[in-house]
Amino acid sequence: MPPALRPPQLPPRSPRYPIKVEDLEAPASPPLPNDAVPKDGDDFVSGLSEDFVADDHLTSKHRQHSAEAQHKHLETPSLGTNGSANKLNLFWRGNSSKVASTDVASVGNASDTPIPQGAGTLTGRALHEHAKVALNREEYGTALQSFEALLEAQIQRFGPCHASVAAAMHNVGVCRQRMGQFALAENLLAEAVQIRRQTLGPDHVEVAASLSKLGSVRLQAGRHEEAFADLQKALKIAKKLEKNKTIAQMLCHLGCFYFQVQELFAAQATFQEALNLYRDFWQEESPSMKSADRNALMMQLTDTLCNIGTIQNRRKRFTSAISSFQEALDLQRGVLPHDHPRILSTLDNLAYAYSKNKEYARAVTCYKNMLKAQVSHSRTFTPDCLETIHKRLLMYEKLKLPNQAVEDLKEIILWQKTMLPRDGPIVLETKKLLEQKRSARR
Repeated sequence: MPPALRPPQLPPRSPRYPIKVEDLEAPASPPLPNDAVPKDGDDFVSGLSEDFVADDHLTSKHRQHSAEAQHKHLETPSLGTNGSANKLNLFWRGNSSKVASTDVASVGNASDTPIPQGAGTLTGRALHEHAKVALNREEYGTALQSFEALLEAQIQRFGPCHASVAAAMHNVGVCRQRMGQFALAENLLAEAVQIRRQTLGPDHVEVAASLSKLGSVRLQAGRHEEAFADLQKALKIAKKLEKNKTIAQMLCHLGCFYFQVQELFAAQATFQEALNLYRDFWQEESPSMKSADRNALMMQLTDTLCNIGTIQNRRKRFTSAISSFQEALDLQRGVLPHDHPRILSTLDNLAYAYSKNKEYARAVTCYKNMLKAQVSHSRTFTPDCLETIHKRLLMYEKLKLPNQAVEDLKEIILWQKTMLPRDGPIVLETKKLLEQKRSARR
């Protein structure tokens, strides 16, 4: 018998697909003056951690804010209940060569800083882009080396107390966080907050960006009181600035907090508020945005939709979860390759919601598409593909279609033999499944 379905995990996105807040801020085009506002370089969330703390860890302060979030939620139509009016009508396919990331601070004044690399030198901008690519590929050693080289160059050029130094320090902290080195990340981000306050003022957007990252690190380290305080301060600054996108990013961090402490209703309400702001920002600003910036914004929006869908699954609101994941999938397909890991994750979560809603035929379709995308992405059959086959067979059991299960397995085995040795473990396991289904049919 195949294993029972369990809620699929979203891909790592701070969790970089557990609620993951991706950490890079897109670099500014020309070098910015010291007091210029960079593109907001914080995080988007996607993927919810399975780790919880007990309900009694919440203080009365947390509960008060949670109640406020719930009250707002009651006034806001949830996804899946108001038809298509809430959905985005614009659609495009991005093709920018720039690295789109939203959690790393802008390169700013490092843009024209020459930095020795091997036998030659690189500009700060080139090294910044190189570091972001490495970070997105989870090549943390390479990313850390590049970000630390930028930090050292900025200190030598500007001295220890400068906004560009704080931006570079923020990025090293983000990299340390991704590496799970929370104590080092906390020290770096706390210092970045202090330098940014001194050089930019206490209510600057960059102060909010570093505060929110500091809060996310403390949340991952299990220090919930301090994390909540940092996230609240960041949100307060963002609301003073009245920048919808920045407020949405801060709300996503706060939504991560509520999820982590098992306040699912407040988490959903907070993510919904962020989603509404992302929608507003998209409608107002996307026509004039560069392609890379539009793509990054769309990823923030779709990741927020996926977080809402994951919470709806956990709350057994499967019809609403289907609406959230389906909209996210439609939008992701407009900007990502068909076999991108995020699309695979969304298909997995959508199929789970369909199965729990007893829409088994639709779940089968999702798992078929998911298997094709997995093979395309890996260029072979992997253990993950085998797990998807198990899930698909379970749906056939629910539908009482044993003959279809047998026919599907025959086709899959023929497909596997074009890529794998005939006596390979995955082929043998699939053949074993076929024999089991044939026996059950007799």
